[in-house]
Amino acid sequence: MEAVAESIKAHYDYFINICNKGIEQVAKASELFQSKNQIDIDIYSNIVEYNFLTIFLSWESFLENVFVLYLCGMPGLNGLSVNSYVVNIDRGRAYKMLKGIKEFPDWTNTDFIATMAKTYFVNENPFAFLAGETVLIHNKKVRNRISHVSEKCKREFENIVLNYTGMPSTTGSVSDFLLTYCEEFKSTYFLYFINKLKKYAELLCNP
Repeated sequence: MEAVAESIKAHYDYFINICNKGIEQVAKASELFQSKNQIDIDIYSNIVEYNFLTIFLSWESFLENVFVLYLCGMPGLNGLSVNSYVVNIDRGRAYKMLKGIKEFPDWTNTDFIATMAKTYFVNENPFAFLAGETVLIHNKKVRNRISHVSEKCKREFENIVLNYTGMPSTTGSVSDFLLTYCEEFKSTYFLYFINKLKKYAELLCNP
């Protein structure tokens, strides 16, 4: 990942750019596959899954960087800072402090993030809403199915497909699910999940 300037805005802009690039690449691949038949199904599927995985990994990095910068007193996009129990701390010390809780903080665990935020930030904090966002848990399970081949990941993914579509997966393909159009959301599940992350990022950066 390329270096990003140390501000909330810089990390927000970088993450949104990653999302938009992913959306654009999947749209281009869809056009080539459906209209011009210039790429085969395996390449098309790989492009979809690669971009979903890239965006999710960028989301994890975004969460960590924004959390640390708020601890360091950096203001959000709206110019407001988050009141913290920690004062006069730099980025290096903030990272060490977080590792003191857990050597490798799990930025995909929404309950852990919300608990950690409650520990360090005073009163209301921009991370509190994450604990109730099941979409993030679903995103993680889709990510896991791309990254892992375990039976557990397979079962969890199949449950996600059933939960969203009302039907069991007939192919077991992550890309098939992500490219499925949902009438309720007026988009594919790929766009629905990514646009949700973009909205969450906006909320986190405007405390």
